[in-house]
Amino acid sequence: MSPGKEVAFFSDDDLYALGRTYYESFFADHADEPVIGEATPAYHYVPGVPERMHPLVPDAKLVFSLRDPIERAYSAYRMQIWKRAEDHEVSFLEAIRKNPRYLDHGRYAEQLVRYYRYFQRKQILIVWFDDLRQNPARFYNDICAFLSIDRFDFENTGVKHTLRSRSHGNPVVQSGLRTMRSAYDALGRGPLALIVGSQAVKKFSRGLRRSLLKKLTGSRPPPLPPETPRMVLPMIEESNNLLEQMTGRDLSTWNS
Repeated sequence: MSPGKEVAFFSDDDLYALGRTYYESFFADHADEPVIGEATPAYHYVPGVPERMHPLVPDAKLVFSLRDPIERAYSAYRMQIWKRAEDHEVSFLEAIRKNPRYLDHGRYAEQLVRYYRYFQRKQILIVWFDDLRQNPARFYNDICAFLSIDRFDFENTGVKHTLRSRSHGNPVVQSGLRTMRSAYDALGRGPLALIVGSQAVKKFSRGLRRSLLKKLTGSRPPPLPPETPRMVLPMIEESNNLLEQMTGRDLSTWNS
């Protein structure tokens, strides 16, 4: 994979203008790998991406990971609050009425139609977030099979898969933690630097993150109220139904 997530080459006009050489530079150290790739969520929904992508990587294999669009919209709304790009006093319903993009980014059927104009269906794998929750090993190994690479042996690697909030990704909190790490590094090989990787420091860091998050961004937004999906569903149901027809996937849980 590329060194960092979200290369955004095909979705960002300024980056795309840098040309093929710029894009290929992300994979310069992985030329001998059987499969190379990157992950940029914006490729889902930014218009024009398939048109840009196909001439450069016509044989690409594309993996679309789809989540209940209302859950996805609420997650994006919470992230915007963490980033202080959304007023925490604005309710979710108010936010999606003010900013249709919260739901538009979850209109997957329309997005897939754009890709099917340029790529064969055998080049596109659709995976579902619900399946990741229920059986992460199968979820990942379906992707491995699609990419024609070795299956991932979860049982013998000790890897534990957890689904949790990513609120700790708040850039203000991360900036503070980077400052702390710089201070550790400045100590060289002194006693404090030697315990940075210890469990005690990890627990301390998690506690600091929670404390900073509460002070900098206010209290955590409440869970999605159970009545909210019923109120939002009419705005997205038609797209869900079209996706169900296109994929043959039972999406009744999304429409309930």
